[in-house]
Amino acid sequence: MKKLLVTLVAGFILIIPAFSQLSTRENDAAVIKLGTRPAAGDFSLTFGLPLTTGTTADFSIINSLRSGDFITFKMYKSSSLAFRAGIKLYKESESASGDLIDLLTDTDNGSYEYKQNDREYIIAPGIEKHFNASNIFDVYTGLDLFVGFGKYTEIQNQTYANDDFDNYKLSSTNLVLGVGPVVGVSVFIAQLPVSLGLEYGVNIKYSTEGKDHYETESRVGGVTSSQDYYTSNVIPGTYSKLKQSSMGINTNENVRIVLNIYFGN
Repeated sequence: MKKLLVTLVAGFILIIPAFSQLSTRENDAAVIKLGTRPAAGDFSLTFGLPLTTGTTADFSIINSLRSGDFITFKMYKSSSLAFRAGIKLYKESESASGDLIDLLTDTDNGSYEYKQNDREYIIAPGIEKHFNASNIFDVYTGLDLFVGFGKYTEIQNQTYANDDFDNYKLSSTNLVLGVGPVVGVSVFIAQLPVSLGLEYGVNIKYSTEGKDHYETESRVGGVTSSQDYYTSNVIPGTYSKLKQSSMGINTNENVRIVLNIYFGN
């Protein structure tokens, strides 16, 4: 027991000076800078994660790293004014043609031609006005315009050995116009050239999609006939003339988390 008591006293004698040294230690002064707010001449690549699924007036103009998304970027005129833009280009085409043959008689059986062309071109210019000069928080409002054009064409032509033929053409064109006012807030992350924020607003969209134009021509036994008509995905039936459009307005159609990566001066 006496031996244990001596050991504890010796331990306290060793610990007390060390504790005294720690309790009198002074913290080093440190200054941590937050934020890398962009200035005039800077650029940013913009990426986003949509939080809503559009139904009424959807036109997504953010790059969420998926096939078919917009390429989006910003250019800063000053620390309080930025121009933004999204671009989408899509085109896919197929074609084939050949001479048909009757395998039983090894004779010419006419020819066949197939063409398909699907394309879409969209540009979405915009502008941002920034209100907070802080290097941590950035509050802004903006406006995006949306101008898009798309066209799909399919052609099938078949000519028979007796000079009869069947020709078929389907075409569909689409014009999309939109306006999207937005409000956003971003936080600059440490000294990294990165900001993360939330953006939301109202979408107004006009579209002419959903109208198909068919043109057919055929000749059987020397008698030629043709058809030229339209169909709609809104109303049933076939039409010699058809006008079709849609208009939508919806709030919070474009809520998204936005990531900006800055570069430049």
